[in-house]
Amino acid sequence: LYRLLTELKINQKISNNGASIVKFINNSSGNRTFYLENTDISYKQGDKLKNVYTNETSEIESIFHNNQSISSQKNLKNTSVHFKTDISINKGDSLVSLDQQFVISDSFKSKIIWTGNNELLKSKSYIFKFHSKQTRGFVSKTDISTVSKNLTSTVQVELEEKLFISEVDSNYYFSQVVIIDPENNSTVGFGYVVQNLDRGTHVKPLQLQKFKSLPIKCIWLTGLPSSGKSTIAEAVGKKLNKLNINYYIIDG
Repeated sequence: LYRLLTELKINQKISNNGASIVKFINNSSGNRTFYLENTDISYKQGDKLKNVYTNETSEIESIFHNNQSISSQKNLKNTSVHFKTDISINKGDSLVSLDQQFVISDSFKSKIIWTGNNELLKSKSYIFKFHSKQTRGFVSKTDISTVSKNLTSTVQVELEEKLFISEVDSNYYFSQVVIIDPENNSTVGFGYVVQNLDRGTHVKPLQLQKFKSLPIKCIWLTGLPSSGKSTIAEAVGKKLNKLNINYYIIDG
């Protein structure tokens, strides 16, 4: 636990790199009221917010806090809002500022502490719970052979659906994840997202080899998680190396 906590990088300043989670929707007045939980986001009347799941935007008509109308919010954890135009918003959706870069991901690397009495089982279905939503998924890779109680590990997770997820260096709150065993509804692990994997833009910066002006071929391996794509690529790379053929593997 100490090792995990000492590596956290938490930014206390409002940088508009967070979101407002829709916790409740009230339709009783005829004008939908959205009750929001705000983290690292500020807004005022007239600003537009975007639903990360639909990419729809709407202008804020009014803001309320403690049953009083306010013109803006910066450090308030809970507010409610009315929008000028009706858009598709459901409980658990995340609303962000228009200029914010965000990721909807179903595959990521996470650093976790395993707290379950039983060992982590790769390919077993677990519930991965974030602050906004939860979904089922499984661990496809671990950096140690056996992940048992009180051990830390960097794992690769594949989710059944895409969720709004931040990396720990971007927003710690939205990188937090809890792992639940659906068989007994017990918490078996927790941690944070280190890297999203399904965007293509997450190729790590490396010093690439400068190839000669020769025709370049690309072999693209596709398949299910943990089906052996990386293993095949590494084996082919070894063969090419023995033949003195330049190659480069892009994985992840």
